[in-house]
Amino acid sequence: MVSENFIQNGLFSQGLPTYSNDTPYIQDILATICMASKSLDTYPHINQIPPITIVEKELLRP
Repeated sequence: MVSENFIQNGLFSQGLPTYSNDTPYIQDILATICMASKSLDTYPHINQIPPITIVEKELLRP
């Protein structure tokens, strides 16, 4: 987990205001990004294969 000081220093270095109430939300966003990048490390070619789409004939209009 990313520490509050790291987040506040990062925001300060970019000239953005720091609000202590926003820190938990930023930590959650960074944790989500880390989890997503781990799955991309495991399956690096997952986005290069087009998905298979199956359509029921009843849904197609003539």
